[in-house]
Amino acid sequence: MIPLEPFVPLKCVLTVLYAVAILFTVFRFWNRCRTQRLWWDDWVALVPLTGIPILLAILWIVGRPSGVQEIAVPLFWLSAVPFLVVVWASRASLALSIARIFVPGSPKRQIALFLACLCAAIFIAMIVQALVTCIDEGTWAHHAASLPSCQLHRHLNIVCAITDIVMDICLVALPFYALWNVGLPRFQRRLILTLFSASFLTLLSALVYRSMMFSPHVRGPGAPVVISMMSHIEASISVIVCNLLVVVMVFYRKIFRSSLEEDSLASDREKTTRTHYTVERDANGNTVTNGVVSMGTEMGLSYVDVSTTTTTTKDEEGQPSVIRPAHTMKLTSTFDSIYQDLP
Repeated sequence: MIPLEPFVPLKCVLTVLYAVAILFTVFRFWNRCRTQRLWWDDWVALVPLTGIPILLAILWIVGRPSGVQEIAVPLFWLSAVPFLVVVWASRASLALSIARIFVPGSPKRQIALFLACLCAAIFIAMIVQALVTCIDEGTWAHHAASLPSCQLHRHLNIVCAITDIVMDICLVALPFYALWNVGLPRFQRRLILTLFSASFLTLLSALVYRSMMFSPHVRGPGAPVVISMMSHIEASISVIVCNLLVVVMVFYRKIFRSSLEEDSLASDREKTTRTHYTVERDANGNTVTNGVVSMGTEMGLSYVDVSTTTTTTKDEEGQPSVIRPAHTMKLTSTFDSIYQDLP
């Protein structure tokens, strides 16, 4: 039995976690703007900021039933919808951060983009599910010390729990699978893998939250409040984790700049070079050679597109007389921004 308490210390801890989440998000966006490397993951990372202030307000209301019961149902929706926005937008941003590591067209990039789209689809499905289920007044449970809750059918709760856990497992496993054998200096590779594996914290908080919802031992007048607190822990950790990689790498590069330059030189010696080209003729009979020289790992750290057009004219006897080659070369660097956070 969990007694009814104000849980002020826990609320203070959660407030600090939310403050760290906001700070990380703002710093990440400022840094990406400063370095002119904004991408979709950065914009999506801003979305949780729309829900965190509402969740903070609800956090301090929970446990103070006086004066809020007449607006209890609206407060429930003000808590449930921002929670889903914060959690699933954070997961989508993390999936997009994984996607931007790989060159366009890479199967691993496509998988990460699919996970980001899947996060958006699951979010919409959960909102629709809640609207359909909670329209019936019989699904509402009223608690003395917390907001009322819409009691979803048990199988729907199980589906929600499974989607949370499976998505977090995917966001942990994909970076490990993709980056395990990448030709980066050992310490950098371990650091990046460790930061990506921070998604395990989100997975752990989701497991605890869902376990408490289904556990027959979490009972008593304070149980709804504690379960609500666990949802706040999951939300705040989700935001921190999705921004952690960018924030840590910025400071890591500034602190260990000289050692990174040495590691980069050592890593360059380990890179491989692959060349592929085709020879064709255009409609005018000109010989066109298109080539791609790839240098680096399968992440495609850099590549060169080379196009050579050779124009051949013939004299009166049909012999080649003039050869005018025209060369164009485009060097594209696809270093992921996590390696380029220097001013």
